[in-house]
Amino acid sequence: MAVVALAVAVLAIAGCGGPVLEGPELEGVPAGFELHPAFTLELAAAEPVTVDPIDLAFDERGRVFVLELPGYPDMERPARIVELADRDDDGRWDERRLFADHLGMADSILPWRQGLLVAAPPHIVYLEDTDGDGRADRRDVLLSGFAEGNPQHNVNALRYGLDNWIYGVNGGNGARVFWPETPDEVRDIGQDDFRVDFDARRFERTGRGAGGFGMTFGPWGRAFGTHNLDHLSQVVVPRRYLEPLPAAWQNGRLRLAAPPEGGPAELFPIGVRQTRPNHPEQSRSFSAACSVTAYAGGAFEGVGLEERGIQVFVADPSANVVHRAVVDTAGAAAQAGRGRPGVEFLASTDPLFRPVNLMVGPDGALYVLDMHRGVVEHPEWIPDRMEAELDLYEGDDRGRIYRVVPAGGLPAEHRDFGGLERSRPGELLETLSHSNRWRRLTAQRLLVEELAPDPPETVVQDLRERLRDSRRPLGRLHALWTLSGLGKLDGESLGVALDDPDAELRRNAVLAFEEALRADAPAGPRLTLAPDVVTLTGDPDPGVRLQAMLTSGLLFRSEVGGEAVTRDAVMSAVVAGLNPLAGAAPASAESTTGQRWLRLAAVSVLAGDPVHSLELLLRSGVAAGEVVERIATLLPTERLGEVMAGDLVLRALGDSAGGPAGREPAGIGHALLAGLTAAATGDADRTVEDSALARPLWRLRQSGDDVLAAAAWRLSAAVGVEASAEEVGLLDCAGVRAADPAGLLEERLQALALFGLRRHWPPASEDVAPRCPGAANSAGDRAAETASAPETWLERMGALLGAEQPG
Repeated sequence: MAVVALAVAVLAIAGCGGPVLEGPELEGVPAGFELHPAFTLELAAAEPVTVDPIDLAFDERGRVFVLELPGYPDMERPARIVELADRDDDGRWDERRLFADHLGMADSILPWRQGLLVAAPPHIVYLEDTDGDGRADRRDVLLSGFAEGNPQHNVNALRYGLDNWIYGVNGGNGARVFWPETPDEVRDIGQDDFRVDFDARRFERTGRGAGGFGMTFGPWGRAFGTHNLDHLSQVVVPRRYLEPLPAAWQNGRLRLAAPPEGGPAELFPIGVRQTRPNHPEQSRSFSAACSVTAYAGGAFEGVGLEERGIQVFVADPSANVVHRAVVDTAGAAAQAGRGRPGVEFLASTDPLFRPVNLMVGPDGALYVLDMHRGVVEHPEWIPDRMEAELDLYEGDDRGRIYRVVPAGGLPAEHRDFGGLERSRPGELLETLSHSNRWRRLTAQRLLVEELAPDPPETVVQDLRERLRDSRRPLGRLHALWTLSGLGKLDGESLGVALDDPDAELRRNAVLAFEEALRADAPAGPRLTLAPDVVTLTGDPDPGVRLQAMLTSGLLFRSEVGGEAVTRDAVMSAVVAGLNPLAGAAPASAESTTGQRWLRLAAVSVLAGDPVHSLELLLRSGVAAGEVVERIATLLPTERLGEVMAGDLVLRALGDSAGGPAGREPAGIGHALLAGLTAAATGDADRTVEDSALARPLWRLRQSGDDVLAAAAWRLSAAVGVEASAEEVGLLDCAGVRAADPAGLLEERLQALALFGLRRHWPPASEDVAPRCPGAANSAGDRAAETASAPETWLERMGALLGAEQPG
């Protein structure tokens, strides 16, 4: 019997179809699991039906495809895709058939057209079975140039976006991508993630995400990523909006649910705590976070998850757990926290339970792919002496797929999935309002694939009516993007969406408007609705306001945008939108985190004309010091003197000089000084001939506020403003205050920063210490008394402070 069972298993793994397998399968879920009490864990498949599963996909016909990686961590046994089937209808997949093999280190599959897209570095390939025998006989390389390296950092996580683009994670190994037809036209995208429209041959960098294995979209299209220690993050601002900015400012990603003290978040495994060979200190925290998955299956609502927000699941195979976070997206940026305190959503005592990927199916269940390996750490990160003692391939003949469902079972509308028919647009239209995101998005994809660019008028009218009248906001959302994908989103329909009562739909309508900025798009929406989009920079919802700012920036820079709205109108609206209470009641003021992203969005727009933007900012009176500083930093050197001598700049500097001491560094005066200094620094020949600037700088240097004075001294040094010997003595006095042990630490540090600027001016007298006003004299006397050698006063100060001598 053992020989027979082994033979069946070998045939199955080799990919032969046939009868229901009777090999040494598990009878059910093994012991040792702990799951949230409102849910039940079911075994959907186990070896020999699946071995080393790393990705799972359902196509529109209900077929189940599993990507297996038996050769991990090397490439001796390449990846393969198998189709699974449940022949006896008991809820367990019991038959496998090979669909495609020899796929290198492939790690992601996605239904598309009549087949599958596969991330198989260095390529993204398309596989299709054209003759109906169950095997892929068509294999097209669609895009190439992705790096081949450590599998966890290869290109991965292919996703179909709401906007009908295909998204992918670059993974961190880098890429120099090119279309196979034009191999000489290479685009180095570094470590940025990407999106691609294969039909239109459009490729875009979306910015540097988390760089790990996995990416997910929330139900309204917000993107979340993961990476080992950094288990959850949001791409708040994609790269396309930040391209006008210096590289150092182009970070559009926000860490979520991170401990306030930094580092990875804590985990609560239930088995023997395993340690990473190279990082034993990470045994109690995330170290291998992957496969972030936002739940939008429609079956978990009202079953014991009392926390409001999006349920986001993250696996950590090193800790043998699946973690649950709760994400609140009501704002410009998301906020997140863990589900239940002190416990994970799913955990096992089995050290070989290795959840490497998660998937929400058309039935609403959460599927957990267990690679079931003894070692998941890549040898790259294992010391050689330890690697020699490990069996890197322990468990490579095993694999499990679990199904998480509510304890009371799946809702009736989810239980039976018979597939979606491309040839039945009426059914697809109805499915756009289904509670399950997989079904909504698949229906949208099929409508776009089958009917674009010339859909029947009846379909177009149906979509427009749904966008206007559907009671389900998510149904209106998918109607919007289906119209966009079909090329039939006219001005009237887009206007309806921009005025929708649901803020998330308004935000998506602004995104849909961006398609109108393409030169080959119909001009109607662009010309008629651009002012409406700009107006939304003052929307009561901060998320809408953020997106409107970002899209207005594209409008600002677009060759066709000027046909619809003036640049001055765009910039003025963006500056007004910086008010945290713009269009909102005081109770709805955006959080500090949200304001950070609104400010970044504003800078991305205003950077296009920093001279005029700075004038608008100073005239508006909006308390946005960070924006003022960054825009001032971008001032062109040839206009710096003109700007600095302008009335608004002088007035702002004068107000700072006359204001109370101790004002916050984020104040407009401090910010303006810092930005002007950054703009002027580096030009050794720069001087300011207009004497109008000398007076406010003189007042600021003598303000008595060390922080403000230091900023004024830096700018004075940068632009070559002269200072008298008496004034320079004030810097020496700052050194005295810094050396006074009786002073407050914060004040001493501020004084030390001011004294550090002393090097820009001539040395003090050889033997005379400064006579500083007030109590500082005694400190100066004490400083002099401590010196045993007859050095100059500055030499003694340098010794006391451990600083370089100015000169």
